[in-house]
Amino acid sequence: MAFGYRKPEQISVPLEYLKRRGINFVKARVTKIDAANRKVSTTAGDFTYDILVVALGAVTVDTGFPHTWELEPSLKVAEALSSLKQGHVVIGVYSLPYRCPPAPIELAMLTHFYYLTRGLRDKVKISGAPAEAALRELRPRGN
Repeated sequence: MAFGYRKPEQISVPLEYLKRRGINFVKARVTKIDAANRKVSTTAGDFTYDILVVALGAVTVDTGFPHTWELEPSLKVAEALSSLKQGHVVIGVYSLPYRCPPAPIELAMLTHFYYLTRGLRDKVKISGAPAEAALRELRPRGN
């Protein structure tokens, strides 16, 4: 999404497609798991199960900087990258630990490829930085 190669409607399907396959998707807070009896209590009700998948997710910290973890911010990254014809892209993490260790390196390589294929790679500097250094890079000069 962050590079504009795909649109949201190209990478998503409605949740009712899961139901057609006999999958009951429930987005709720789990309040109790009774593994011995294969029961789970949630804020959406109680369920019995054969296989229970608890996807704990992660909390994204809103830093005010664009990121690629969620749809809307990722679309903003795509817009920012497409408008940058020369300049400096700093790729870093906001805080440690973070949820996907290879992500900054992958993002740097994808950014390199993005500008290379547009004939702009020599005009765009790409830096990878640990959390503290990334924030220093983004501060206005003179502060």
